Amino acid sequence: MSATKFFDEIPDDEELIQWIKAQYLFHVATAPLNDGHVNVSPKGQPSLKLINSKAIWYLDLTGSGNETISHLYEPGNSRMTIVFEAFEGPPRILRLFGHGRVIERDDPEFDQLVNRELGAYGWPTPEVMPGARAIIWLNIDKVSISRGSSVPLFKFESHRDTLKKWSEKAEKTDSQYEDPYTLPPLKSLRSFWLHNNSWSVDGLPGYRHVLDKADEGFVRKAMSDVGLDYDYSLASRKGMPNWWLTLFVGVGVGVLLSTSLTLVMRVWA
Repeated sequence: MSATKFFDEIPDDEELIQWIKAQYLFHVATAPLNDGHVNVSPKGQPSLKLINSKAIWYLDLTGSGNETISHLYEPGNSRMTIVFEAFEGPPRILRLFGHGRVIERDDPEFDQLVNRELGAYGWPTPEVMPGARAIIWLNIDKVSISRGSSVPLFKFESHRDTLKKWSEKAEKTDSQYEDPYTLPPLKSLRSFWLHNNSWSVDGLPGYRHVLDKADEGFVRKAMSDVGLDYDYSLASRKGMPNWWLTLFVGVGVGVLLSTSLTLVMRVWA
């Protein structure tokens, strides 16, 4: 059993690069800053692109949740880890630690990235599949490589096409309506984004493309689905930086203490 090895970037190792490229599955982990739910999402499909030894991105497809995007948008946050495991051949676990950012589909940078054919390592750009809502970019701070000797062996059969077929049909439906956001969410991609991707389960703002169309009801539903009570303090934060929130809380506590002290002095006077 060998010890875990750490690096500041992905090692310049052709065998390792080809191994990353050959993986059919990887996992993405993020979490809110204070309490809340730690999220781990499995990712399939040919959606990954290694830019260089310090950066990698993947095409984010529509999902029933929105945790990764919400966590990366949280002011002062952006922590993210991508994990690869060897399910065939010699055991290996590769972790890419770093800070992520979201590039939504209506952002000009999204088109710039997906229209680049090749990058470093001759890595092809993933095809923009139906239902793609964003690119998730990771700036790599640290890399770890361990053996993963307990990871089971599996044989890959095929990618599932359920999401692709549903997304194709939903996008086609959207194109036939002037305001697809009014359609039932299971028939419309944009309506689905609105109902399921506006907020995280902890009440953090999510997919900005539809956020202005969401209201308190969506936040309440997202939180009640996991047994949480609606928390207006979280929902109302939206884009408020953490240091501003701390400042407001500090000022409020200061005013409260000052008022209490004044009352006490009056009583004793």
